[in-house]
Amino acid sequence: MFIFFPQPFFHFFRFIMASNQQASGVSPKKTGPAAFFRRLFGLIRGRKGDNETYTKGPIAGTMLRTALVMLPGTLTISGYNLVDAYFVGRLDGDAPMAAIGLTAPLVMICGCFFHGLSAGVMTTTAQSLGGKRRWRAEQLVSTGLFLITLVSLSFAIIGPLVTRAVYRNVMHASPEATRLATAYMDIWFWACVSSALGMSGNNLLVTANDSKMASATMVLGLASNAFLDPVYMFQKEVCGIPLGFGLGVVGAAWATVTAQVIGTTPVLCILWKKHHLIRFRAIRFAKLASLWKRIVSFAIPACLGSLMLPIGQFIMTWITSHFGDVVIGAITAAQRVQVIAFFFPMSLGVSLMPMIGQNYGARLYSRINGCRRFAMRFAFFYLMTMSVIFFLFAPQIADKFLADPDKVEMRAVMTFALRILPWGFAFLEVHRYSGFFFTGCGRPLAAAMLNVMRILGFLVPLSLLVLLFFRLTGNEDTALTLLLSTQMGSDVLAGTIAMILARRLTRRFPADGLSETFSGKRRMFD
Repeated sequence: MFIFFPQPFFHFFRFIMASNQQASGVSPKKTGPAAFFRRLFGLIRGRKGDNETYTKGPIAGTMLRTALVMLPGTLTISGYNLVDAYFVGRLDGDAPMAAIGLTAPLVMICGCFFHGLSAGVMTTTAQSLGGKRRWRAEQLVSTGLFLITLVSLSFAIIGPLVTRAVYRNVMHASPEATRLATAYMDIWFWACVSSALGMSGNNLLVTANDSKMASATMVLGLASNAFLDPVYMFQKEVCGIPLGFGLGVVGAAWATVTAQVIGTTPVLCILWKKHHLIRFRAIRFAKLASLWKRIVSFAIPACLGSLMLPIGQFIMTWITSHFGDVVIGAITAAQRVQVIAFFFPMSLGVSLMPMIGQNYGARLYSRINGCRRFAMRFAFFYLMTMSVIFFLFAPQIADKFLADPDKVEMRAVMTFALRILPWGFAFLEVHRYSGFFFTGCGRPLAAAMLNVMRILGFLVPLSLLVLLFFRLTGNEDTALTLLLSTQMGSDVLAGTIAMILARRLTRRFPADGLSETFSGKRRMFD
């Protein structure tokens, strides 16, 4: 299997094996295939007590080490979209890129349900591990993944029907872009269970302080997607023999779902065999309902908060569709390129939720406050630097990702977007981190309200006013400038407010070891 890995990814896996030789019992001097697989077995088997790092290790050091390990894996969080955008941008015409833009809101809506359920499982598991209740963590993981599977299968049945209704009656894109987007979503829905389980499984690996294997399996999925995209999308003849399937946008869907299956399978095996967090045991319905109720108590607010993102994206796509396929494609490309700036802050945030949850379960409130100070300061200064870089090199980035010589106008719009939107990056990430603190500390509804404030309080009303201005005046250039400025300004306002509220939350905790109470009730996991 490893023979077909691109060389950099093979060396990444070898680095992971070498860094875990103590766990596998293999001498550093031993090399060769046999030693390699013994190290792999030892890595999967793992060591006991790893999860205590979040509650005992140095805050900055633990977060930075986890971020560095997860950096290759974090690439995959948005890497699928980035790879798709890169290859779809090389297809003829504007319709393929516009079709990918049309799929984004629906994929995000489904992903929000999966994210909410994953957050419910991850948060309750982290608090149980922090409170030394491993038996409860095993039950929560096993029943939580079963619940996620059932929800995914229901989406596979309902999703294709919803897709056709939405694209036919709501969107204003061209018929060709709509046809391609519908074909893409039909394939994606039937395989969404792999995406859901992969997302949840990797979050649980990080919660168990196994970020190296989480990163490795995520890289495996992205490497598979990067290899399969050109195979499925294009077709070339070599010595008279056709190579590739030439499916275009539909090929991007097949490549994505195949890669997700490849990346998800080892994740579930590691949770089962190494960490023993998946148990195949009969359980009474009353106990199952009790565990699901606990997970859903976190999942519903997390879903609500997460749903604000695709709702906002859907409305913004609908507003942008009034400007035509060129603007849709340009802004879609800009948004997918911008994720490059968030790779390292997102890696830092991967460890943030389990670290908060475990310290909250262990009643180590001072560590939670320390996490907030370090994480938010780092994200703010890092992303402000990235904003300057995007502003300066916007034309070169647009030329790279929209290489077709005929897409002159689309490149101009993308360049313009890359010089406005990045100034809200730092505030957007601070806003996201603030939600982690509220969720990890047992206040998921407050975290959801932060997203409601940003989307329904600022972004949507102001953007609708811009659309009204465009319809009344017909001035496309001014309206587009206002639309991009509105999105950036909404991020700044929401991030500032969220930062103040998170600081207020963490500074009001009692001394370490004491039982926190709020609203006259005991903590959820006491």
